[in-house]
Amino acid sequence: FRSVLIFDLGVIFADIIFIVIAFYSTNSLRGKIGNDPSFLIFGGSLLIVYGIISFVKTSKSFRAIVKEYHKVEIKKGYGKLFIKGFLLNFINIGVLLGWLGFIVLGDSLTTSENGGFIFIVSMLTAYFVTDLFKILIAKRLKAKLTPRLIFKTKKVIAIVILGFGVLLF
Repeated sequence: FRSVLIFDLGVIFADIIFIVIAFYSTNSLRGKIGNDPSFLIFGGSLLIVYGIISFVKTSKSFRAIVKEYHKVEIKKGYGKLFIKGFLLNFINIGVLLGWLGFIVLGDSLTTSENGGFIFIVSMLTAYFVTDLFKILIAKRLKAKLTPRLIFKTKKVIAIVILGFGVLLF
């Protein structure tokens, strides 16, 4: 539990850095982006393409899922786990784009001065609490989480991402 929690804190720290970068680098654009439907079309198109690619890649990767399923090991170097979580999240440019989208969404949902900040803090809190629940039930689900179920879950997630892309589009 502690190992995964430390890893998750590294991921959240990278998220916070991305949020600060996205917030301050787009300060003058945020109001314009939220009111321009072409950005929704662009974002929807990206999600549609990502959903299709994920679905196709998952279809081809069942053998890789089976191999990876048997290689899970837990390490206890907490500092290394924190840095690993941070770096794995930080090198993913999609996370920055995602937080930029959430900042725009937060600005479009609220008119108060601190509404965007409250929205982002609420998102991070919900993300962390959800991760805590996932960590707590992961051990119980391990016996039921077969490679075939992982494969099917990845397919469903790809379809859900595709659906959100269509919704945005």
